[in-house]
Amino acid sequence: MNYQRNLLVLLIATACLSCSAATPSTTPGKAAQTLNAQSKTSLGVGIRALAFLFEAEPGTYLAKRSVSLQANWHHLVALKKAGYVEIHTVPSAEGDLVQIVLTDKGQAVVSELQGP
Repeated sequence: MNYQRNLLVLLIATACLSCSAATPSTTPGKAAQTLNAQSKTSLGVGIRALAFLFEAEPGTYLAKRSVSLQANWHHLVALKKAGYVEIHTVPSAEGDLVQIVLTDKGQAVVSELQGP
């Protein structure tokens, strides 16, 4: 999980640096919006959706209720629509669980973002 957080921080920092180099008065909020727009343009999903790619590890399940309550379900749907993941819902005694399974396309994105 730390490498995921570090990667996200690196992406945001890179966007902040590139935005501030072009326009010194750019705020961090504007830089984040720019990064999100670039992600949507180049990958078809926003940066919050990309964070779920890193949670798609074999044997990892998320509580569907939690994902829905946090208003993140649409991010998973966007990833599925873009062809990066498959979403499997598994019933359990505590409520439905969600397993996010990377497709080959999704694995390629994760591998590229993780680097060598």
